[in-house]
Amino acid sequence: MTERRARRTRGTADAVPVPAATDGSPPADPAPPLDLTKPADVAKLRSDIESTRAELGATIEAFLWKINLPRRAKRKGAELVASVRDAASGTINRVKAARARSIAHRGTRGDGDGGPPGT
Repeated sequence: MTERRARRTRGTADAVPVPAATDGSPPADPAPPLDLTKPADVAKLRSDIESTRAELGATIEAFLWKINLPRRAKRKGAELVASVRDAASGTINRVKAARARSIAHRGTRGDGDGGPPGT
């Protein structure tokens, strides 16, 4: 039976198809059953649970980052505004310093008032 037909016969479009073996035998169990009376099996189960939790946590973090476009856009916008402000502030400071040097230079030429020439 194809996957499409298997989904249709189960009655829901969201059903996950069960993979069939190619030789007609039932699918193999992916792992042998654990004996929870054995400490080694309990430790393996706990280890599997912890690794699954870590993997799930990483997956959730990645998903949340991906869907949180508005916050990322705002953060990037704020970074750009700060960068432009810093650049503008640096330019303003350079212009003020150049102006102060120009005024100081005019004042040392000996025309007395430190104003523009001819005044």
